[in-house]
Amino acid sequence: QGKDISKDRDGDENGEYYAYGGGDRAYKINKYNREGLTCKVTRRGMSKHNCVMLINGKYWLTDSGYTINSLDTNELTDKYLFYFLLANKSRIYELGRGAAQKCINTEIINKIKRIS
Repeated sequence: QGKDISKDRDGDENGEYYAYGGGDRAYKINKYNREGLTCKVTRRGMSKHNCVMLINGKYWLTDSGYTINSLDTNELTDKYLFYFLLANKSRIYELGRGAAQKCINTEIINKIKRIS
C-alpha cells in the first residue's frame, strides 16, 4: 500500500514525479516511493478503466492504491502477473464495494490466489 500525502502540503507544479492515487496521475511532487515497471491496483476510488494500471518509471503512490508483486523475484514472473491482472481488471473492479466510489480492502487483495 502507498503512503498518504497531500497536494496542498506536498504538491509542486515543478515537481519531477507524479503522484498517483486510486486513479490516474494526480499532481507533481519532488519525491517518489515506486520505480521501474509496477502494477498499481486501486484501493480507494475505483474506476473500471484504471483500477489496474501498469506504470513504468518513478512516481509516488498514495494510500489509495497498492502495487502488486509476485512472491517469486523473477522479473518475468512479475510481468506475467502484471499483464494477467491488467487483462482481468474488470473482474478486479467487481471485487470493489460501495455505491459512489468503490473500494477494495487489504483482506480481499491478500486472499486473491487466482482469478477464475
